[in-house]
Amino acid sequence: MRGVKAGTATITATARDGSGKSASVQVRVGPLDNTIVNVLLPLTGTGYKSYPPGLTTYKYGTQRTIHILQDIGRQWDAKGWGLIGIGCISANGGGCCGEHGGNSHDYGKSIDIRPARTDGTGDALNISLNPSAYSRERTRELIKMILAAGDVRHILFNDPVLISEFDKVRYWENHDDHLHVSFN
Repeated sequence: MRGVKAGTATITATARDGSGKSASVQVRVGPLDNTIVNVLLPLTGTGYKSYPPGLTTYKYGTQRTIHILQDIGRQWDAKGWGLIGIGCISANGGGCCGEHGGNSHDYGKSIDIRPARTDGTGDALNISLNPSAYSRERTRELIKMILAAGDVRHILFNDPVLISEFDKVRYWENHDDHLHVSFN
């Protein structure tokens, strides 16, 4: 059983032995936590893989952030486009990722995601240095999936076409090789 949204459900089990015995329990599912940075994104999952390979140090997010990433991975997989690469989120308990300055990854609500490749590998890609491997169409769809999750503060990524198409996508220095996604 999996809770998919906040609410209350009653679960009843009835014996099949003819005794007529049954028992019920009420289960309450609350909203996904968006404050505590303690949920580890598995290194691989449906539709995504983490980079750098094997490193879990900076793969922690809030419950809500990790749920969103896994949901986007499932949507991506359903399209049959291979994998998306997910990089830095936050340290366990909060805290910036090694090479990042400032506090953009401190709260488990910001994620680095690689742009979509034409080959679907989810591997590193700098759109300025290797434009033939870049799939703008798939990256556009990825951005739509991210925005559909709701409560997006901004997406920093340096594709001028996608910047012109989406209000939340903005230019930021050194973001030719990943989308920096920040949720509120």
